[in-house]
Amino acid sequence: MLTDKEKLDRIKKYVDIAKVDLFSHRSTLQEAFDYAYQVARATDNPSSVMAAVHVVANSMAIKISNIAAHPENPEETKGE
Repeated sequence: MLTDKEKLDRIKKYVDIAKVDLFSHRSTLQEAFDYAYQVARATDNPSSVMAAVHVVANSMAIKISNIAAHPENPEETKGE
């Protein structure tokens, strides 16, 4: 049976694997969603839209990783 720390370390590891360093991220999930929406409205190019989707995914991955790093106080990660 895994300890809570081992579970959190495993989550962080999987999230780090999921993050694609080729793409950026935004400070908050709302900023990432707003960016993706702006890109989707401004172009018909599927590659541009998928890049924006990766920005959202990276932002989510970083947020989850930060929460896993600070499980005792997830509010501490606001804006990270």
